[in-house]
Amino acid sequence: MTDIFTEIDEELRKERAQKLWDRYGNFLIAGAVAIVIATAAWQGWNLWQDRKAAEAGDKIFAALRTAETDKDAGRAELEALLSGAPSGYQGLLKFRLAALDAAAGKTEEALKAYDALSRDQSIADYWRDLARVRAAYLVVDTEEPAAIEQRLSGLSAAGSPWRASVLELRALAAWRAGDYVAARTLVDEIAADPAVPAPLSKRMSTLAAVLKGMESAAPAQTK
Repeated sequence: MTDIFTEIDEELRKERAQKLWDRYGNFLIAGAVAIVIATAAWQGWNLWQDRKAAEAGDKIFAALRTAETDKDAGRAELEALLSGAPSGYQGLLKFRLAALDAAAGKTEEALKAYDALSRDQSIADYWRDLARVRAAYLVVDTEEPAAIEQRLSGLSAAGSPWRASVLELRALAAWRAGDYVAARTLVDEIAADPAVPAPLSKRMSTLAAVLKGMESAAPAQTK
């Protein structure tokens, strides 16, 4: 008897399954096909994006190589690429264009570009902070120390990748303003930091020598 009831249950289950399939089978097939198509489309989109990014990268590096020998031509190529470049390359292109302006002595244009980048929420904090540092280097000879300090607010904390650059900028601003005591203190702080990059350390050694000469010439002012 048990076998009979088992067989009946199996038949009933099969019958219910068949009815469900007859009613919903087309939907299940359509859903499965849609998943396959969506997966293939997503993979195709990613491949296309990767290819597009690679092509854009090649064009950007070619433009940068052009700029090494012909800044005007290189700039024109970079500007042409800016509008159609993937979002990940937009910040890089803007930085390079600002750097070309700075190198060409177009300080006002470069400063405007760096200030815009420092407020650009579409790029990472690292790049916005770098833009603030680059802008400060452009105006360290013309802006008051307080203005330089405002530009660099929050960038000199321990562990900040910009700490050494900020100390250098503060030292330069103090020196230009005639505050040689503050400048010497900052130079000494930089010299005591083993993590300071060699080029910066060399520049600060030069400034230290200048300050030492000033101390010898006017000891009363610096003590």
